[in-house]
Amino acid sequence: MRYHVGDEKIASGPKSLADGWPGLKGTTFAPGISAACSVPGKPTSLYLFKGDQYVLYSVRDEKITDGPKSLASVWGVDGVFANGVDDACRVPGGTGDLYFFKGDQYVRVR
Repeated sequence: MRYHVGDEKIASGPKSLADGWPGLKGTTFAPGISAACSVPGKPTSLYLFKGDQYVLYSVRDEKITDGPKSLASVWGVDGVFANGVDDACRVPGGTGDLYFFKGDQYVRVR
């Protein structure tokens, strides 16, 4: 679903991920993702995560602008995080860092 924060209402949906995000059609991300978070310094872009991969997705242009890339090779995560994340979010305060969560563990990445 798309939720409009200003109106505090559901803007559209529910839809399949590929129908709501046309740039994902035909990719391994179309059936579903495990996490998403905003990109520091790019207000119209999101990181989308699935398995051990992620893509940079432009919401404005409705397309993947970078990736898929390996979490381990780009952010240097290892252990359980090299196989994927359950969730991700930006660090409050504008540092540009992200938190990755997997089960009962987390890691802060830059």
